[in-house]
Amino acid sequence: MMPDPFVSTAQSREALALATALVAGRVDAPRVLVLVGASGVGKTHLLRWIVRQARSQRPAARVLRTDGRGLIEELVAAVRHGDRPTLRLRYAQAQIVVVDDLHVLMERPVTQKEVAALLKTALDAGTRVLCAAGCPAAAIPVLAAALTKLTGARIVELQRPDVRDMRRVLAVVGRKAGLRLTRRHATSIARRSHGDVGRAIGALHCLGFQQALAAGGGAFPVTQSARLRPRTIPPTRRTRWFL
Repeated sequence: MMPDPFVSTAQSREALALATALVAGRVDAPRVLVLVGASGVGKTHLLRWIVRQARSQRPAARVLRTDGRGLIEELVAAVRHGDRPTLRLRYAQAQIVVVDDLHVLMERPVTQKEVAALLKTALDAGTRVLCAAGCPAAAIPVLAAALTKLTGARIVELQRPDVRDMRRVLAVVGRKAGLRLTRRHATSIARRSHGDVGRAIGALHCLGFQQALAAGGGAFPVTQSARLRPRTIPPTRRTRWFL
């Protein structure tokens, strides 16, 4: 199954342009870009899309991708084994470092300081850094302050898309997936998702599943697909590596 395309909105257009310039290595691009915002606004989706673009345009580029918990585990292991230089060298040798879920560093000022030092080492070696955190920059103050002091650093906050932009996102994703998406269904999903892009796309795939059932004589009516159940967003996500 092909991954969902990233569809820019008025709220994410600046972040997309800056991230694209960063991985392309443009001289006018930020050297470090931190995306912040609530869960579901599309930060992780944007990171995945940018990594795919970078590997497509620059197949030989060394891209290191991890998340906040994976980074913490690496730091703990390096301290325990007295092997910080090896860890710093690994990040410095990458051309692009992508770190998701930095909100797990909230209320961990010492760890934020360690992460900032690690990323600075990579930046000093010429590495470009792209990060995302599911929280405001003020919630990770030590890390945010350290990064913003660096030349070429940008912090961009992503806002939730409105209903009109959400409908456009659903239309593009649905068309790519070959779904029959009516304006009524798109509007219903957009309104009920309350600006959560991940939730809306999940509902869209539910619609595709129900359409497939209907086409095969299944018992579930397609109109039920627009009914979304409230979900509780966990404060953190499980550790995972993307290599």
